[in-house]
Amino acid sequence: MNFSRSSTILAIVAGLSLAINLFLAGGIVGRQFHHPPPAPPPDFENHLGAIWREMPDGDREIARD
Repeated sequence: MNFSRSSTILAIVAGLSLAINLFLAGGIVGRQFHHPPPAPPPDFENHLGAIWREMPDGDREIARD
């Protein structure tokens, strides 16, 4: 088969475009597998209980009122 020069250039540009797109997509998708998922936030009641336990006794009475 006899390809013209413009067809050859078009094929090279299309191949490079495909390679770049696959590379960028791999980088985006790869991030999801390399980083651990974020930890879920502690629920409000456990967080409040932890703060309550760390308070001095006098402050607990004021906070309870």
